[in-house]
Parts: sequence; structure tokens; C-alpha cells
Amino acid sequence: MALPSSSSASSSSPLKYSYDVFLSFRGIDTRNTFTAFLYPALQDRGIKTYIDDKDLERGETISPTLLQAIEESIISIIVLSPNYASSAWCLEELAKILECKKTKQQIILPIFYHVDPSDIRNLRGGFGEALAKHQERFKEDPKVQRWKESLQEVASLAGEHLEHGNEYEFMHKIIQWVDSTIDIKTVSQLDIAEYPIGLDSPLNDLNTKLEIGRNDITLMIGIYGTGGIGKTTLAKAVFNSIGHQFEARCFLANVREISSREEGLVKLQEKLLYDLLGNFGSFNIGRHVGGTNVIKHRLSSKRVLIILDDVNEVRQLKELAGNHNWFGPGSRIVVTTRDERPLTSHKVDSTYEVQGLDNNQAIQLFSWHAFERHNPNESYVELTKAIISYAKGLPLALRVLGSDLRNRSIQEWKSALEKYERSPHKDIYEILKISYDGLDGEEKVIFLDIACFFKGKYVEDVTRMLDHCHFSSSIFIARLKEKCLININRSQHVEMHDLLQEMGKEIVRQESPKEAGKRSRLWFHEDVRHVFEENTGTDSIEAILLDIPEGHDHMIRLNSKAFKKMKNLLMFINRNAQFSGGPPNYLSNEIRVLNWSQYPWSVLPSNFHGNKLVEFQMHNSLIKELGGLKSKNLTVMDLTLCMFLTKIPDLSSSPNLEILDLDGCENLVEVHDSVGFLDKLWSFSVDGCFKLRILPKRFKLRSLRSFLLRDCSSLEDFPEIECGMESSLLLNLRGTSIKELPSSIENLKGLEVLILGGCFDQLQSLPCIVKVDGYSQVPIHIRQVEEDGTHSTPSIVSTSEECEIAELTPTNSIIFNDAGSSSSTIIWKSLVKLLLYSCCLSESNFFTNGNNYFPALEELDLSGSDIVIFPPKSVRFDRLEYLYLDYCKKLEEVLPLPLSIQWVNASECTSLKSFALPSEILIKNNGTNFSKYSLSIELFRCHKLVENMWPIPSWEDQIHSKEQNWAHHFKDRYICIIFPGKRIPSWFIYRKEAHDGNLCTIDVDPPHHWNHIVFYVVFGLRVGITNPEPKRGSFTLKIIYGLDPENVFFRKEYIEYSLTVSDHVLMCWTSYNRPNKQVISRFRFECESELLVFRRVGIHLPNSFSSVEDASVSHPY
Repeated sequence: MALPSSSSASSSSPLKYSYDVFLSFRGIDTRNTFTAFLYPALQDRGIKTYIDDKDLERGETISPTLLQAIEESIISIIVLSPNYASSAWCLEELAKILECKKTKQQIILPIFYHVDPSDIRNLRGGFGEALAKHQERFKEDPKVQRWKESLQEVASLAGEHLEHGNEYEFMHKIIQWVDSTIDIKTVSQLDIAEYPIGLDSPLNDLNTKLEIGRNDITLMIGIYGTGGIGKTTLAKAVFNSIGHQFEARCFLANVREISSREEGLVKLQEKLLYDLLGNFGSFNIGRHVGGTNVIKHRLSSKRVLIILDDVNEVRQLKELAGNHNWFGPGSRIVVTTRDERPLTSHKVDSTYEVQGLDNNQAIQLFSWHAFERHNPNESYVELTKAIISYAKGLPLALRVLGSDLRNRSIQEWKSALEKYERSPHKDIYEILKISYDGLDGEEKVIFLDIACFFKGKYVEDVTRMLDHCHFSSSIFIARLKEKCLININRSQHVEMHDLLQEMGKEIVRQESPKEAGKRSRLWFHEDVRHVFEENTGTDSIEAILLDIPEGHDHMIRLNSKAFKKMKNLLMFINRNAQFSGGPPNYLSNEIRVLNWSQYPWSVLPSNFHGNKLVEFQMHNSLIKELGGLKSKNLTVMDLTLCMFLTKIPDLSSSPNLEILDLDGCENLVEVHDSVGFLDKLWSFSVDGCFKLRILPKRFKLRSLRSFLLRDCSSLEDFPEIECGMESSLLLNLRGTSIKELPSSIENLKGLEVLILGGCFDQLQSLPCIVKVDGYSQVPIHIRQVEEDGTHSTPSIVSTSEECEIAELTPTNSIIFNDAGSSSSTIIWKSLVKLLLYSCCLSESNFFTNGNNYFPALEELDLSGSDIVIFPPKSVRFDRLEYLYLDYCKKLEEVLPLPLSIQWVNASECTSLKSFALPSEILIKNNGTNFSKYSLSIELFRCHKLVENMWPIPSWEDQIHSKEQNWAHHFKDRYICIIFPGKRIPSWFIYRKEAHDGNLCTIDVDPPHHWNHIVFYVVFGLRVGITNPEPKRGSFTLKIIYGLDPENVFFRKEYIEYSLTVSDHVLMCWTSYNRPNKQVISRFRFECESELLVFRRVGIHLPNSFSSVEDASVSHPY
């Protein structure tokens, strides 16, 4: 008997069955025959059956009552008789039934009553004739097509075919099948949820993982997620959906709770055997040496479905489902847990993490519980949104809160919301707290710290802070993630569900419900204010975070004794509070993290030595001296913007210091010599310390990676480097008054970034930084280009052999002395980025003095320099991608560039007369290894260039004038050039006036034989605008084929307004593979700008031999 199998109920709406069977039939065929006998027979068996016994069809739309009956039936039986398709009513019923099959997993049994299924499937005979009549009657109505598809679909389903057999026996088989199916769908089903919203997608995902139908393998699947997320509900849905396909099945609920009791695991083993074997498994295995042996022996040849719900330890899995071979081939074991670790330890075949509901599903679920409908009452919409935001998709919270708020007034809802914000609902709290109770001591500490202080923070920072205050936390953070209590997102920030966070905070509140000063952690600003102002702190307090929200009073009147009783304080972080009163007369020497921005007093408490201090941050404070601060564990000292600090004292007692940040300490004069010997120091910054004169005389900082002295205008001496410093180093001396760099500078082996611009006094000499093949770097002179065009005192910047980025900006110093020179070529092996803007770079004094090969250089900035030709002769930039030549007023010629080039900006080069076209770049270099990326060239206001290049030769002329077709090398490339201009070249096939508009279209008739497009846009400022503010606009080209707006090729270019006082041209070449060469193409140019407009547009199709025939697209030039 080819009968269909049952499946799960819908999860998109409440599960409600009013009928077991819905009968769909054609009255004139079977009302007095087959259906007349089938209906009472079903009723006699206790099978509740819906039958429409009205003989007349009223209209073409079936009644809402009938639709509801279909939706609320477990099974639909469709009696397909010879005249079934002649009834529009029957066809509408059929379409609705098939819809319920998809949306509600309704079971369908087609009965082919004296008809051939193939005739229905192929719409032959009476079925084809009936559909033809419907088509003639309803014309273009899409429902006729829907009916055809419904007939073809139902004819392809498994069903029963009666042609000449015994109708009574045939009917009896159908009733037996319905009997067994109803049992499977009702009696053997588990209660899932009153309103099972949002189960469809995860259920489909899980059924895919379970690979039902493959009976040659046994699979174990794990379902995990946070408490209340719906793991058990999903597991029950799986059980109901596929359970009937196994020889036996068992749902073991509450594994965690039962196994914690005396002989709990034994009881679970006994239930497992009883459910799977019936009375044959009814014996007390507690007396046996091992229940696992009994399970293996009795179930190894049986194909079973087992659900182990709420597992929390791997030993439970070992005792209940220790191995795949315990069960027969085709078995499936599904495990639900809040903790992913038991699943990975037990090596399940795959896992599935249950996600929260999306907003629409959350609104539905909450509304069913709060309003007993799928959406909220109109007057409660905004309050419902607040609840949805609070619950964050957690089904448990939506269910509990919806039930709690049902039939309550708006005022009661508002009051409840305020209460929820203060502390979670007790039912939610108790369920979520189960996960917390299962943590060990260290895990609880880490969980509470994250809930109170570190949610949303970068995981590396969280780990560091927790390590400072407690112990190595990485393992515990990983454990919390496995237990689904936190998550680390793609950007490496720590996430925690809002309700879990509230649960954690409530646990801390319950330490002392009435007095905040007796709790371990303080984070609520009013609690902190109370403790500080009323001096109610105790030795219970371990951590304080002070972050006052916008709109609240940021001033706290500190009681000078407020910290006196906080003997165990480990962390104090002040984000934005301001203090009066005080100063504090005590700080605990147990503190590991002290981050007190805007500290308003000049000294620290006399008792405080920071014995265990790890991070010390006092930025923007009034502190003048650091007193007796001595901490061997100190790693971070941040005193940024401490305006009254004049001296950094001896820090030799802090050998582990890694970061010393003194930026903006305007009155700082001296940094103690001991800082020069902090072997672990990797970041040392004194940017903006204008009065700094004294640095450590000697540096032995092997770990240093960043040394920033920008704008230290009083600093004249640079330290001696006493050891080889191999780490990658950024050194910024811009704006200093350093007169001489010592010879030991050569020990900066890992120098990658060197910035020397703006030095106020002369740098008298810089001994050889680089030695290449036994010779020294030659002196190279680069002069500053002044605004009046004159040249200042010669200057130069050199980098080490390892340098990757060097920057030179206007300076008036001599860096190298004149001693020692070599004519040998210098190989700048590793330089990746070279910034030489606003320097005099004539060939004679830079690129030809041995600096002619830059094998790794990717970015070169020569903007504002006085270079005349680029690239200079014999200079190689094999990997150059980005070139900046803007504002090079003397630049006259740009020769062919390397094939790697992607971006050139030569705007405002008012002397530029020649620029190698992209075609020349390809031709002269044989087109090999051309950049796989696009090429963009900006030539704003380069008017002399346009005068010398007009008329622009056609692409075809360039092709035919060369021996090879360079266009081949442009395949899949995009080239864009912007330059001054008003005209469109005459060789453009299609041209059109745009009349200063923001939109212009050109239609190109088929057939089309082109795969590339050259498009040309003349644009300018709207009439009347001469001095625009710097803004950004964009031009878009859309190619719509067949005039179908859904079929679009898209290209967008952005333009800066401030550079377009005169008219300019945007000319682009792009490849385009047309999907249909036989339909019209519409080129649509769009301008998104308040100030820019199109003057005219043009299109050229290389290798196309079309002629211009459209009068609206003319050749006016």
C-alpha cells in the first residue's frame, strides 16, 4: 500500500486540531456512492471527519468555515474522481490542502477513484478538458495556473488507486491506515508547546543533519543553547516528527536533575530499556554490575530513536549512549544540553546551536500568550515592542512575560516593565540560574564580572583585566562559552544575553538586597554614589565601575574615608564621574586595576604604594607626582593629559612595564633614566610634551615597537641605542628639535616607520643607518618646497634596510653628513610605503643617487613635490599600486607605469602635458601581469594635458596601429579616467545631450556583438554655482536589458565637488557579458548630487560596427 508518512505539526501558528480527517470530493461523482460509505465508516471508528454535505456550490470562493476546517485537520483525503476538476470549488479546496501540506505539514492521501493518475499529472482527458474550460472562463486569472499545478502535484503523491477492485476492501484499508496515522499523530505525540512558534526552520535543519532514510548508519546529534531558548521544545518536535519511522523510541527527560539523585542514572537506564523494549525491558538493572552492558546487548540490533534531554555531564552520555554500536543501524540519538563541552567530549557526529526568535516570531509568541492572538492590540503596540526588546528573542521570557501581563491594564504593563528593568521576573530568573548554579567557583567569579562590568568589551581586554584581578581567565571564558552563557562574536567582543546579564546582576544584588556597600561588585551609578558619599563601603567590595549615564549628575561629593573599609578592593574604574570633597585618605594596596580619569587631586593617598597594581591609568588628571608608587607587576601606565605632571620618577621597581603613555603632558620636563632599561616596554609615547627636555640617556629596550615624540619641540638630544632592537619599530620625531642622531641609531634593526618632518633645529648628522653589501648609505639631499617656490636648506630622510614605511614632510635640517659616499646601487628591499610629500625631488638629488630600485614598494606619495618627470629614468617600482602626484606643480610628464598600478591621483598638476594612456602601459609592457584589479586615474584641473591629447584617438585606431590587440588584456578589468573636458570624441557611436540634468538614457537596438563598453560623461556644476563646499556625489551607469528593471548591470563612481569648478570628463572602460544579445539595451546614467549635473553622455561599443540611426542620439561635434 503506497500510503504517505506523517510529519510534524506547524510551528508557525498554534497547534489546534478540530478534525482528524477532511474529505474533499466531487458530489456528483461520489456523494451517493463511495463517499457516502466512507464517511460513516470513519465516524464509527471514532475518527472525527469533516464533510461538506451541501450540494450547491455558492460562488467560486470557498467559505471561511471550510478553510478553517482544512487548516484544523490532521489528514486530508482527496477523492479524485472523473468530474473532480470540473468544479472550481474542488480545485480551490485542493490548492488550500496542498498549502497546508507545506505550511502545517498536513498529511494528504489522494484516492484515484476510477481515474488514471497519469491523466491527472499530464492534464489529459477529462482533466485537461476541464482546465481548458476554466481557462476560457477566467481568462488571465492566475488561479487557473495554480489549479493546474495543484493537480499535477497531487497526482505525484503516494496514494491509493481504485479501478476495478472490491470497494469495501479498498475502503477498509483506508480506514486502517487512518487509524494508525491518527495514533501516531496524537496518542504517541509529546506535548510540545501551547504556541510552537518558530520551529519550522530549526526542525528542517535538524532533520537534514539526522539524515532520515539512511538506515546503514547510526548518528548522534547534539542540540545546545542557553536556558529557555527552546532546546527541549525542538527535541520534542523532532521526536514527534520522525519517531514513527523507528522500531522503538524513547524520550528521556530531565537527565541532569534525575542523574543527580541516588541511583539516578540507573533509573534512567531502566526507563530507557522499558520504553524501547516494553515489558521485555522491565527488570531492575541496579543489581547488575553494569547497566551499560545490558543496553548494549539488548539494543544493538534494534533501530531506535532516543532523546536525552538536559544533559550536563559527559558521564551521563557514557552511561546512556556510550557508543554508536550500542544501537542498531539506522538509530538516531539526540542530546540536548546547555553546555557544548559534553557533546564535543563525547564526539557526537554534529551539533546544532538553537538561536533566539526573530522579531516577528517573538511578537507572535508573546501576543498569543498576552492577547491570545497573533499580534498585539493596537493600544499595546509600543509596550509590546519594549517587551520584545527586553526579551531578546528568548522564548522562555516571551512566554512568562506574556502570561504575566495577560488581561492587565496599560498602567500595569508600564509598572511591570519598570520592575523588569530593575530585576528579572522570578520564573525567568530561577530557570536561568540553573546554568549559574552548575558552574564551579572560578567560573562563577568570571561570569559575574562579565555580567557586571565587561559585556560588549573586546575579549582580549576582558581576558587581560580578569587576569589582573583574579587568575588566568582564558580557560574559564572558554567554558562559559561552551555553556552558552556568553558568546564571542566575529569582531571578538564578548556577548551575553541581556536576561543572563540581569540574572548575574541579581545574584550580586541578593548578596545584600538593602545595602549596596555590602555587595562584592558595584556598577549602578546611584549605588556607587551612595557608598562614596555616605561612607557605607565594606571589605565585601571587590570591584567598582562608575559610568554615569547622560542627563544625570556627574558630580560626586567624595567622603575622604570612603575607601577606608574597602580592604579587598581589586578594581576601580571611573569612566566619567567628577569628584569634589576628598581627597581620599586611603586606597587598598590590593588594587590591581586603578583607572581614575579626571582625578582632581595632586597626590595619591600616602598609604598607597600600588604593591599589586597591574594597570595604572589617570588620564586628564591634576596629579603632580606619583609619590612612592612601587609595583613589580605594573604593565600599563597611562598619564595622558596630566597637565601638572613635571617628572616621571624612577620606575626600576616596575620591570614588567609594557606601555608608558604620557601624551599631552604639556609641563613634563624629565623622564627618569630607569625607563631606558625597561626590557618589556613596547610602547613609549610622549607626543605633545612641549617642555620635555630630558629623556633617558641610554636605551636598552629590546621589546620597543613604538616610540612617539611628535611635537616635543624642546627636545634636543636623542638617546644612545645600546642594544640591537629587532622588533618592528615606529619612530616619530616630527616637530622635535633634535640636533643629532647618534651613530648607535644603526641598532634599530627593525625600523619600519620613520617620521622626521617639522624638526625646528638642524639635525646636524645621521650616521649610516643602512649597510648594504659592505658599503654605507650615501647622503641624499631633499629640499623643502616653500610656498613661494624657493628651496630651503637641503634635507633627507633615510630608512633602514628593514624599513617598510618612511615619511618625509617639510623640514629644514641636514640628516646625513657629507662623509662617505658610494656610487653603488642601494636596494630598498622591504620598503612598502614611502611618503615624500611637499619635498623637492628632482632627479639629480634623489632617485638617481643610487635609489633606483624599490622591489616591494606598494604606495608612493610625492604630492606637492617639484618632480618634473615620473617615473624618473632607470627607476623601477615593480609592485607599485598607489601613486599620489597631486599638486606637483612642475610635473610635465607621466611615463608608462608598472603593470601593478591600481590608483593614480595627479590632480592639480597644472604643468602636466603628457600622461601615458592605459593602452600604452599595456603595449609597451606587452600586457603581461597587468593588475587584476581596476585602474583609476584622477586628473582634475590638468588643463594642459587635455590641450595636448585632443583629439583622443579612438580605441580601434589604437588597436589597429599596434601589432597586438591590447584590448585582450583588459578582459574583466575596469579602467576609469577623470580629466578636464567639454566634448565627446567623434568616434563615439552613441552621443546625447543631457541638458544639465541628473538623468539621461540611451537605447541601443539589437543584435549586440559587444563584450566591452566605453562610456563617457561630461559633467560640471549646476549653473550659478562657482565655489562649492567640499562634498561627495556619485554617478551611476545602469544597463537594463529587455527594458526589465530587474535585469541590471551596475557601475558607480564617486566625485568630489570641490575639484570640479570647470567641466570634466569621466571616461570608463568595462567588460560586460550580456545575458541576452537579442533584446534592446537601455543605458541609464544617474547623478546623485545636489550640485553636479550631466552636460552630455556617450557610449562606444568596441568591435561593434553599428551605425548611428537614432535622431535623438546624434553627433553634434
